[in-house]
Amino acid sequence: MAEEKTAGTKPAKPHIKFPRIPSRFMRRSDNYSSYWGAIAFRIKLARYLLLTALIIFLVVMIFEYHSDLTLENLQYMMRYLNTDSPEYTGRYRTIYFNQSDKLQVGSYKGELAVVDEKSVTLYNMLGNSTLTYSINMQTPMLLTSDRYMLVYGLGENTFTVSNAFSKIYSETLEYPIWGASISDNLFAIVSNTMEYRSAVTIYDSSFRKISVIYKDKLVMDTVFRDDSRVAMLSVYNENGGFMTELMIFDPRSETPLSVQTLQGEMGCRVGWLDGGGLVVLTDSALHFYDRNFELVSTYNFEGKVPQRCALTPRGADVVFSQNIIGSGELVVMLDREGNKLSEVSLDGQILDLVSYEDRIYALFDSKIIRIRTADGGISEAEIESGGKRMLRKDALTLIVAYSQRVKMYRPEELFPEVGAAVPETTAAAQPSAPEPSKEDLYEAEPGSTEELIYTPEGDPDAVPEDQPYEEETWAEDDI
Repeated sequence: MAEEKTAGTKPAKPHIKFPRIPSRFMRRSDNYSSYWGAIAFRIKLARYLLLTALIIFLVVMIFEYHSDLTLENLQYMMRYLNTDSPEYTGRYRTIYFNQSDKLQVGSYKGELAVVDEKSVTLYNMLGNSTLTYSINMQTPMLLTSDRYMLVYGLGENTFTVSNAFSKIYSETLEYPIWGASISDNLFAIVSNTMEYRSAVTIYDSSFRKISVIYKDKLVMDTVFRDDSRVAMLSVYNENGGFMTELMIFDPRSETPLSVQTLQGEMGCRVGWLDGGGLVVLTDSALHFYDRNFELVSTYNFEGKVPQRCALTPRGADVVFSQNIIGSGELVVMLDREGNKLSEVSLDGQILDLVSYEDRIYALFDSKIIRIRTADGGISEAEIESGGKRMLRKDALTLIVAYSQRVKMYRPEELFPEVGAAVPETTAAAQPSAPEPSKEDLYEAEPGSTEELIYTPEGDPDAVPEDQPYEEETWAEDDI
């Protein structure tokens, strides 16, 4: 039978049951989709803008500072990415190492460099080894600068250069090495050739030979000054007597800027002074030169033989033996013009000197004596016996080397009476009027608190600001 259709009625839709769609697949409304689409577009745009800015920043930095992007700097940066937080103890730790008769100790970038016949080792102030490599030198010598460590064998043919991370250069010469000098970006190696008694080779920071000075004389010492000047001291024989030659030259040129001679004296060492002058130590005197390399004054030893001498930017400190039999030392302190600042007699044998601008420290077997250069006043402090050498780590720390260890000493702890006598220059000035208390402000009548607002003296319009947070200073073990 045919189906009957009623006019004006819609045919019934077939009832079909669709499977339920999970909510995460359900369609969103147009408004809902456009909102999150705009957020996604903005995030995507910000990502591309940041990426573009990063690329531009890297290109500019590489172009402007390409000379500083060295492997050494990257290695040095990675070396200090240490998450360990050592416990603060208030004192540096004693650093132990193998005993050696040829031991060399130096301070390098705040750490301790130790060199013996077989190895070069760098220790941090916690006593941990941060660098070590092997060498084979019978008489190793160590020189340090703010950038490199130079190790060479005296009378041998090999030298090495390293930074705080690794050994970065080594060379073996045809003839023995008799001396060396180093600055932040240059170093010199003193050797000889078949034709000349001395050959001074200057290397730059890339270890390229930039100049060679040949001398038919025996070079005794070379010293850099700010990578722009080199002073070279050499001796030779003339008519049966010693002659000393002082030559100053640019390290990138073989033409001397000045040549001075001293007759009848054997030069030993040379040093740069503040202001560009020079001091020359010979077997019989100290000679002081001004910045134009003209002789200013001479301090004669008058037949006395110096036991040791420290050449410093301030001048020179000389130690003479007072007794033929027994122990007794005379310390003479001179300024950069050769004038005597003071002198002091001490009992015992001085093993080493560390000089500062206004004071020097003298190492004895079981004590350190502090000497004021202005008037010769002394202070004495007992330490562990057996010290062999003393050097400065920085302005606040002295390093004393023993046969198998080193110890750190702080002068303010050794000489507390000296530190207490120094006036405080960083104390804040006291205000001329007392600062009002909170109670005064709370109890004041309305409209009258303006008179209670504290203002520093000399600036009535100034509004007091919160005092900045002062970070506590620690003498950390991990310096």
